[in-house]
Amino acid sequence: MSDPFFESRPEHMPLGRLVSRVGGAVQNHYRRTVGRHGATGTAVSVLGVLGDADGLSQRELAGRIGITPATLTPVLDALEREGRIGRERDLSDRRIVRLSITDDGRAHLRAVFTEVAAEFRGQMPHPPPEHERIIRDYLVAVLAAVTQDLGSDTGSVAGVADTERPGGLIVDYGGVLDEGVLVLDYARRARAAGIRTAVFSGGHAVPDECHDVFDLVLLGAVRGARKPSPEAFAAAASELGLPPGRCVVVDDIPVNVRGAVAAGAIGVRHDDARSTVAELETLLGVPADPT
Repeated sequence: MSDPFFESRPEHMPLGRLVSRVGGAVQNHYRRTVGRHGATGTAVSVLGVLGDADGLSQRELAGRIGITPATLTPVLDALEREGRIGRERDLSDRRIVRLSITDDGRAHLRAVFTEVAAEFRGQMPHPPPEHERIIRDYLVAVLAAVTQDLGSDTGSVAGVADTERPGGLIVDYGGVLDEGVLVLDYARRARAAGIRTAVFSGGHAVPDECHDVFDLVLLGAVRGARKPSPEAFAAAASELGLPPGRCVVVDDIPVNVRGAVAAGAIGVRHDDARSTVAELETLLGVPADPT
């Protein structure tokens, strides 16, 4: 008799595993939806937490989101440059920096959430009221059971269930890997952790080091499709043996990121290496720092 825990059909798998799978799938869908609106899941999580609890330290904020303070630093730097958060020294302890969301940050958060919520409402099923109460009570009980040791950290939306984390990383070369070693080193670490990796370049060649670091090097057209076509990114994912929804695509060109998202992948727009690595740490669950 087969073990029901390993049942792959949602309608037959154990309820606890189904909850975990649904939560991870919804989170990944949320990140892809946020990406279509020019934001990252981590940045939106920062603004969301600060919108509810202004004045947190970086360590407190990192704890609520579920990542390390060091990983959070480039995200905060980018948000501060954009005028969406502010930093101030704690008057009672000058060693501590307090974080606050600005009016522009609140407006940006409201705009993203409004657009994302509208998409979700159009895509998600709507249970009848008598079922909704039962579902809500059960999910609240599950949330309380798994976060009872986290105190107020239950508001975090940044976590991704391990069973649903992406399993593939597809990285552009020009404008990403040729700007330093940080992203390349992270790809090496991700591959060692079991993530399937590929360079996907529109050019004709990449340095030999890329062949050593990545599982695959894809140049020009893949199965007849080129960037920014969604079919090209779907084909790249297929070359890794994964569906697009299990892949993260890093590219510095917005139209390419949109093409990846249209294929169903999680798109990360590369602006600088530190921010990109911080986002990849959150998405893939592989730390950049071995310590």
